[in-house]
Amino acid sequence: TAKRDVYFELNGEPRIVSVDDTSVKPEVVARVRADPANKNQLGAPMSGAVVEIKVAVGDKVKAGQAVCVLSAMKMETVVGAPADGVIEALHVAIGDNLGAGDLICLVKTE
Repeated sequence: TAKRDVYFELNGEPRIVSVDDTSVKPEVVARVRADPANKNQLGAPMSGAVVEIKVAVGDKVKAGQAVCVLSAMKMETVVGAPADGVIEALHVAIGDNLGAGDLICLVKTE
C-alpha cells in the first residue's frame, strides 16, 4: 500500500502524520522468469520494452531466428530463438516492459 503524508495544525502546532492510502493499486506485474538451465525457455537478455513480435504460437523457428525486438534507451535488440523447434507459448505482448531474465517464450524442440 502507498503512504500519504497528512499535514494539519493542532493547538497552533503544525503536525505531519503518515497514513495508508488504500485507493492506490500497485501497477507492478509479476512476470514469470526463464530457467537458465532449460534450453527450451527464452529469457530476456536485458531490461526493455517489447516493440515487435516476429513469431506466433505454432510457428517453426530455427536457432537464432528473431523472436521479438526489445528497446531500451533508444537501442533495439533482436532476441533470437534458443533452439530449433516450434513456438509452444508466448509470454509477452507489444508494449510489455521486461526485466532481464523474464520469460519471453517456450520453444518445443523437435
